[in-house]
Amino acid sequence: MIPYLGDWQAPDYEPHVYKHGDKFLPSVTTILDRTILKPHLDKWKDKKRKEYFLYHWTEGMNIEDLWEDSKKWPLKTSLDAADWGTAMHQAMQELLQGEQNPLYVDNAMEQGCEKAWGIFQKYGIQVIQTETAIYAGDYAGTMDLLCEIDDNMFLTKPNQKYPSDRVVALIDFKSTIGHYYKSNKVQLAGYSLCKLPAKPQRFAVMRIERELKKNKAGELNPCVCYKAFEMKHWLKCWQNCLQKYLLRI
Repeated sequence: MIPYLGDWQAPDYEPHVYKHGDKFLPSVTTILDRTILKPHLDKWKDKKRKEYFLYHWTEGMNIEDLWEDSKKWPLKTSLDAADWGTAMHQAMQELLQGEQNPLYVDNAMEQGCEKAWGIFQKYGIQVIQTETAIYAGDYAGTMDLLCEIDDNMFLTKPNQKYPSDRVVALIDFKSTIGHYYKSNKVQLAGYSLCKLPAKPQRFAVMRIERELKKNKAGELNPCVCYKAFEMKHWLKCWQNCLQKYLLRI
């Protein structure tokens, strides 16, 4: 069911900045939002607007007014998804800090976070920092997880095996469904240049999706997947984004 949003107003948010000493620094995500193209997001917004329009249209309605109201539906949907993502990050932080009963908002979050935690345990995770504000000269951000872990977690080919080395990994959690995006990788690159307590050797995005998926037997299962990325190319992308942002402000 798609609620009618004719009178709904989006909440006001202050720009996302970090106070560091006597400076106010923009966040990595703010910089990316203003400098990187997201064609997939434009397609999604257009799909949501049409979805809202078709659901609420009835004969005799003012089409222009309804189409104008439909602009609110993508924003409302994205804000709801962001709230779920924020709660998921909090639950993962609690798990990583040893909390036995994290606060889950629904079954998908509980199953997804527990599956992610099981993966980390399998590879002998040792948390260095989680959900921590980090800083560079011109910007700041909040990294999700810096840890020491078995390098075999990041295998990319079947039957491949690394030496049983321990590595420092920088991992970012996402709740997006079905895809890794360019911005995910550039965000990790920005974090990697901040002052960190240990130098990362692996960089990965872990998706804990907000919807359960059916397997071949018709059972609902959490969708948790992760992928490691080489940073050389994405570091260049980040530097380009940062320079564009600094030239515009």
